[in-house]
Amino acid sequence: MFIFNNYPTICLIFYIYFVNVGGKLISRGPESEPPVYEGNTDTKFTCILNEVPDNYEWLKNGITITPDEHYNVTYGKRKTTLEIDKVKCTDKGYYQCKVWKNGKPEVSEKAQLRVIYTNCETYPICEMSKSVYEQCEMVYMTCITEKKSPPDNIEFNVEYLNDERSKHLNTTCQCGNGTHLWATSEFTADPDLDNTKIVCKISNNQFPGDVGYCNKSLVIQSSTTTDKIDDRVMDETATPDTEEVTDSKITTETPTGKQEEETTDDETTDNKTDDNADKYTCECNNGWIIFLLIIIIILCIILIICFYFLFSKIKFTPQTNPENNSASELSETST
Repeated sequence: MFIFNNYPTICLIFYIYFVNVGGKLISRGPESEPPVYEGNTDTKFTCILNEVPDNYEWLKNGITITPDEHYNVTYGKRKTTLEIDKVKCTDKGYYQCKVWKNGKPEVSEKAQLRVIYTNCETYPICEMSKSVYEQCEMVYMTCITEKKSPPDNIEFNVEYLNDERSKHLNTTCQCGNGTHLWATSEFTADPDLDNTKIVCKISNNQFPGDVGYCNKSLVIQSSTTTDKIDDRVMDETATPDTEEVTDSKITTETPTGKQEEETTDDETTDNKTDDNADKYTCECNNGWIIFLLIIIIILCIILIICFYFLFSKIKFTPQTNPENNSASELSETST
């Protein structure tokens, strides 16, 4: 009789603890699929829910996906689905669904999407301002990756080609926008770094499968070598031909005109490389460091002056002798 009178309560308890599994909103998260081919292949991920959520969304690498023609997000019959139309190589990554109920969010487990592609821009991407540097010149190495939540860890290292040595390089600054994250390392072109590889490594504790590398070769030429090459070129091309200067460009009419035109083309190529490198550039403002150093120097000078006057006062202050004081007192008494 007790069971029949409390039948609704028993059903509710059974639903909460056995069907709803402790009040979880997500009954089953998305599952990783076998690798798909880039192009005309479509794929989808599904989250099965225990209750009707107040709100829902999908995440890629921890970043919210904005539904559009490529990403289609739907909901129906206590499940939400993400459909990816014509998978691209940039769709590879980790996907999750996120739902809310009574202001409480819940996130599913990650499902990995692997894409088989033939031609794609993979991350990280390394960019260097130029390929050949002179000694003591500043080298700027930039590493670009996708934006994730949490963001990737970006590290810079030097690998020596002659042996197995490696050296860590400091990251000067790190920047980002809505889609990408990049970091820059600035260092001096020391002779020890000649014929080495500057390697960028990305890693992420939340996405252990996303470990990537890229590198750039570094060549450093000494100033003496450059002077010898310039002197040799001047000796070979030293002719009494005329030179014409127009718009800050020098055009020399010599039998080696073709070589000079090729040099100009190389300079144009270097300028193009510099323009591409400036696409992802961090403006590191070090003015506050100089200001802080000035303040510290001023405070040190003030402290030195204060200590000087303090010790000089202690040193030159006349001290009275107790014996002389007692003798003078006796003489005054006798008089």
